[in-house]
Amino acid sequence: MRKYNYLGKPTIALFMKSATSQVKAKIKSMKLQEQIQAESYQATVSHELRTPILSVVFLLQQIILVLATRSPSAAIVEQACKHAKIIQGQLKLMESHVEDLLSST
Repeated sequence: MRKYNYLGKPTIALFMKSATSQVKAKIKSMKLQEQIQAESYQATVSHELRTPILSVVFLLQQIILVLATRSPSAAIVEQACKHAKIIQGQLKLMESHVEDLLSST
């Protein structure tokens, strides 16, 4: 009685080719998922960091305008404007750092 070997060389080669294709597809899928997660992370970080910074910058501009146009004592106006401008400069620097961080990812 003759036995047939269905796992001969051609069958093994076909199986290996199929397994390799499946592995490649899985890797491609995983890379796509990583890319989507990275883009989602970047969008979240961007929103969460930029929104407060922009709000504070806008409010400081308003404070500077109010103090400059109303009539509190000159010393108060000068000191408040000086501090507000320092804060504004630091926030712009922080925003620049965030831009650099986000552009590098």
